[in-house]
Amino acid sequence: MDCFSFMFFLCSFVELVLDKIALTVFLNWRNESTGYWEER
Repeated sequence: MDCFSFMFFLCSFVELVLDKIALTVFLNWRNESTGYWEER
């Protein structure tokens, strides 16, 4: 695997992880700020 492929794979992996972390943090923040999901 050459350098470009490795960098592309690394960037894709990091972006995927960051998206997952951001989504989790956003949902937790929205739950705590509104209490919307606990009422359902």
